Amino acid sequence: MTGTIPTFLAEITSLLQFKLNGNSFTGTLPTHIFQMPNLTVFTAGCNQLVGSIPTEVGLMPKMNLDLSDNAFTGSLPTELGHLTSMGYFFVQSNQLIGTLPEEIYNNWDTISLLALNNNKFSGTLSTKIGHLDKLHRLHLDKNSFSGTIPSEFGAVTGLRSLTLQQNQFIGNIPFDLCLLKGPYLLNALEADCSISESTGFPTIDCPIGCCTVCCEGNTGICL
Repeated sequence: MTGTIPTFLAEITSLLQFKLNGNSFTGTLPTHIFQMPNLTVFTAGCNQLVGSIPTEVGLMPKMNLDLSDNAFTGSLPTELGHLTSMGYFFVQSNQLIGTLPEEIYNNWDTISLLALNNNKFSGTLSTKIGHLDKLHRLHLDKNSFSGTIPSEFGAVTGLRSLTLQQNQFIGNIPFDLCLLKGPYLLNALEADCSISESTGFPTIDCPIGCCTVCCEGNTGICL
């Protein structure tokens, strides 16, 4: 399907799930979508949508969102923090910028799948990352995050997959994070722990046996 997302669909107030993945929709997200009283799932991944994520998204506390593989710009609205019963949030492969709103660390304690990779996010990760203790998969790779990796990741005991490579992190992979490793626990941990061609040292030090994939930050080559 092509064209813009029809606004009249928002008049179907009984709709629970609204799935538009894998089409060729263009234009911006109609704000009316986020005023549908019973909607719990909205997916519009793999389209050609542009513009910012509207602040009206905060009107739907039980919403699960997939906006991946589009051309969204701007920063994540702080109103996302109102989505207090969210299970997943996918915005990978867009052109989003800025830091992560503090509100998501405080209120997203039900989220299990969070994909922010392949954008232009920056800033440091809050030590409140440990509040997201229901997370199973967290993908942060291919951004411009900086600073050290919080040891509070060790509190996310259900974490199965964490991708950190191709950012600007420094320091070490925290020992508390490595303790999550196990056959039914953290089984995928990717970071820029390969020897850098420019410095002769890894960007991130990873204890032996902790990282499952080591990448070279400049080239993106992973082993």
